[in-house]
Amino acid sequence: MRDQVHASDKGILAELKFELECLSRGLSVSKPIHPKSVYDYILDFNGKLLKIQVKYTSCKNPSGNFRLTCAKGSTSDQSKRQNYKKEDIDYIVGLTLAGDWYLIPLEKGVTTCITLAKKYEMYKNNWSFS
Repeated sequence: MRDQVHASDKGILAELKFELECLSRGLSVSKPIHPKSVYDYILDFNGKLLKIQVKYTSCKNPSGNFRLTCAKGSTSDQSKRQNYKKEDIDYIVGLTLAGDWYLIPLEKGVTTCITLAKKYEMYKNNWSFS
């Protein structure tokens, strides 16, 4: 995604790309009809239903690693951001400006903002959901 796209539209584009990626892999994905749902999608993976939250990032830290905001709440007011809880979602799925997907189980220590470096490398473009 080009950086000329408005910030509020980048999340929508990431979600659409997630839908296309799931479909191209033969995965069944559903979107809740309620706009205030905590998660973006339900993914049927081998008969197990997973709650998915999709995020997008073009932000890098000084070391050149992408940083992904993994919180719910206002993006403009950091004090109102809250970490997701295990009952909210099963996976954070991050799409980077470089086009890489990070499919990270929430139980693996996802906090408000993470650096997509070595700790999360095993989840890069790994669609096994395990």
